[in-house]
Amino acid sequence: MINSRVKISVCMVTYNHEQFIAKALDSVLSQEHNYSYEIIVGDDCSTDDTRNILLEYERRYPEIIRLILQPRNMGASSNSLKTLEACKGEYVALLEGDDYWNNNQKLKQQVEFLDKNTSYVLSSHRYLHYLANEDRFNTDHEYHGLFDTYPEGVRLDHDLFFNYWFTMPLTVVFRNDVFEIGEVSIYKDFKDLHLFFCLLKKGDGFVHNFVGGVYNTHKAGVWSQLDAYGKWKANYLALHELVANNVTHARLRKACADCLNLLVNVFKDTYKYPYLHREMYWLMSRRLSMKK
Repeated sequence: MINSRVKISVCMVTYNHEQFIAKALDSVLSQEHNYSYEIIVGDDCSTDDTRNILLEYERRYPEIIRLILQPRNMGASSNSLKTLEACKGEYVALLEGDDYWNNNQKLKQQVEFLDKNTSYVLSSHRYLHYLANEDRFNTDHEYHGLFDTYPEGVRLDHDLFFNYWFTMPLTVVFRNDVFEIGEVSIYKDFKDLHLFFCLLKKGDGFVHNFVGGVYNTHKAGVWSQLDAYGKWKANYLALHELVANNVTHARLRKACADCLNLLVNVFKDTYKYPYLHREMYWLMSRRLSMKK
């Protein structure tokens, strides 16, 4: 149930982020706004010092920070759903424990936009990509020049969402009253892709042309440890799961088919003698089923 006294819930999920979690929390606490807010942190039974750091922040900010300390490792999907469900604010902002915000005005700008534009269900923005293993930043590549045409920002619907893969949690603030936990909890391997797709079924989003945060990839990250094939396979499986529950959504079906074709090509480029590999038979059977 939404609490009308809380304007913003910052939803943070974390697991073994002892090197990053303090910076993430500080980036939230340093936001400049006059809104009532809470920080809900779901820790998935970290085995490093993450939990002790969280408890210290909770001690220092007891009226703002609320911890959900899982008694056992539940996995990223379950931890994310539990943490989202605990958010009671009018708006929910997302931030994972190894990322951070680098713009102190970002929440204020996004909330002001959503307050003034009630037809939009979410607000997003651009970001920097930090490659920790190489100690360097990448830009988001301006989404292939999209903001050259739309310097203020772009309206985000399902077409644009799948064309440019706007799926970075750290960029998003959404209306809590359009979020339904039952709509996303049906997905076995719930990801941000499922969340954003379901939100955009309720209305359009807007992507602002400002940089608001840093997406951090590092060797300890689960996603970072996957090779190119593993990452695209995870994307395909998430899309396939969405299709199974939204069979009439033509744009979604196209995105799934496109991802499968790309996955096949990545597999061919990655593995020696791909046509002798059992995985190729699985891929081909998936292709055949998509054509039916």
